[in-house]
Amino acid sequence: MVGIFGLMTLVAGIVFVVLMVWLWKKSNLSTLKKSILSLLLIVVLIAGVFGSFAYVLISSDHAYYSADGLNLDEVDYGKVINNARESGYTVNGPYFVNSEIENANGLYSPLSELEQQFGKDYWVVAINGYYTQDTFFELRFPRDESGTKVTFFNGSRTDPYFSSFKKENLPDDEWIIDRFMLLFDIDNNQSQDYLNQLKDKIRNVNKTSVGITIQKTPDIDSIYKSYQNKSSNITLSPTHGGGWTTQTFYTDGNKSSSIDYVIPNMKIINLYGGAEYTIQIDKLGGVNLEIELDAGEQIPEEEYIQVFKNMFDNIGLPPEKVDEFEFDYRSSVW
Repeated sequence: MVGIFGLMTLVAGIVFVVLMVWLWKKSNLSTLKKSILSLLLIVVLIAGVFGSFAYVLISSDHAYYSADGLNLDEVDYGKVINNARESGYTVNGPYFVNSEIENANGLYSPLSELEQQFGKDYWVVAINGYYTQDTFFELRFPRDESGTKVTFFNGSRTDPYFSSFKKENLPDDEWIIDRFMLLFDIDNNQSQDYLNQLKDKIRNVNKTSVGITIQKTPDIDSIYKSYQNKSSNITLSPTHGGGWTTQTFYTDGNKSSSIDYVIPNMKIINLYGGAEYTIQIDKLGGVNLEIELDAGEQIPEEEYIQVFKNMFDNIGLPPEKVDEFEFDYRSSVW
């Protein structure tokens, strides 16, 4: 929407400049008339720009029915997608949450154990290590930046959402050095250098968390095996259609580390009665439902429930599961 508005503004600006040049080159008009006409052109330009913006806002507005996603446990993902195509539905994707692959963040590491759970298309999007339950680091891999972003958080300090992060809010030096060595397969001296960079960043930046970018790719294979070997219990959170899942590692009953993954999902779209019905389904059985329609319009509950039940039946999902979704209605985006 912003791109369209920007283009319209650019075109209007070019037309305005051309008209102004043409106007002031007219030799048969007095300076007063040219000034009056220039003011009129400015008024018309401003009215046109704001009118165009209002039109874009109105034309892009929609009402929505949306539900919190559920996990249906084991589903035959490939068969569901194939059934959707055979039923004449539009099938879009794959998506990683709601991003197409070229815009998604994360890393892929071919670990056989993870491939058995997720298939070969999973991405690692974050790696976390816990010093205490609310003091931890987070590794992320932004697509628009080089390197790995390492950020430290401390939720136990006074006013953690607004107060500045200080050196004493970091975990012990040795703990950080050991973690850097594990994360990036480096020696003690290199780890100490990164720790010094971290402390320098605290002195120079006034933020509620502290982070540095390391121009290395983490050794995910070693990290995963270390987390696994030191854990007494491992859990995996259920997906809800977007494909996001967190594997949490516990040691002696306390959360010691976690890894966030994203699994591909597809969107199955059915245009019915002027509304767009979407089933978002991921490879781990997560399902999310949404309806898009014109702003302000509504659909009787029994009607949209039945449409989704018919879709579930056609693509090979149990129709009775639709009754477990709870829908919220928004009359407008704005």
